Amino acid sequence: MSKLFKSAKMTLIAIVAVIYMVLSLFIFYKTVKPSPVILYPSFQEIEINTPDRDNPAVKLLSFQTTVVNRSKKHIDLKLYFYKDKKSQKWYPYYDLIPEVYVTEVYRIEPGQKKEISSETIIESDDERLINSYLLDVKVKYKVVK
Repeated sequence: MSKLFKSAKMTLIAIVAVIYMVLSLFIFYKTVKPSPVILYPSFQEIEINTPDRDNPAVKLLSFQTTVVNRSKKHIDLKLYFYKDKKSQKWYPYYDLIPEVYVTEVYRIEPGQKKEISSETIIESDDERLINSYLLDVKVKYKVVK
């Protein structure tokens, strides 16, 4: 009788261990699930231009990146561009760029690779004629439901 009891006890322990492992894998998959969107870090930049040399206080800022949708459904997303604080020491036009720039909503179709460029015009006290790029940029995204 005691061998039968030990065998039943071991079987029960094995079943509980398997259930625990399956639940752990499920929770791990839900929390570490791969992102449906890829942002190419090699192509994230902010371009600053003075479009009109007769009005040098007006600047055109272009925020650019490339996005890939890896999911099987279209995704609507907003992009958030952040300038790197380390650039402040050496980049002469750092203060012209906002701390964070939020784009309009973009729709990316399944499997689509899309180059995104969002522009805004600012007016500043800086009257230098500018044609410059900042590559020390971080881009994040938020899926819009």
